[in-house]
Amino acid sequence: MSLARYAPLSSEVKPPRPACQVCRVPMWFDGCYRRRVREAGVTYVLTVHRVRCPRCRAGFAVLPDFVLAQRLDSAEAIGAALAITAGAPGAGRGRRLFAGVPGRTVRSWRARFRRAG
Repeated sequence: MSLARYAPLSSEVKPPRPACQVCRVPMWFDGCYRRRVREAGVTYVLTVHRVRCPRCRAGFAVLPDFVLAQRLDSAEAIGAALAITAGAPGAGRGRRLFAGVPGRTVRSWRARFRRAG
């Protein structure tokens, strides 16, 4: 499902209950919060659910696949910018996904990608 279709439904979507990464026991749902995600020049507001381990009390956000932790921009937008950097065939078509993103931000994604590779 695309970000544009998911955003208005995000408050109604209940993600599957994950197991704790440490204890391996099923976690409890522990509220939610609003989060902004930008793609193709549009900023969407999503509802993100939180979970907490009943044993160790660790808490986590359950992020959809197209949302990256600590990033405003969607995974698709960042991926499109990196695909252009890598010279992937047809990558130029994805340029619209990171429209409206400051050039400095795109350069930082590319620099991080080059250091990791």
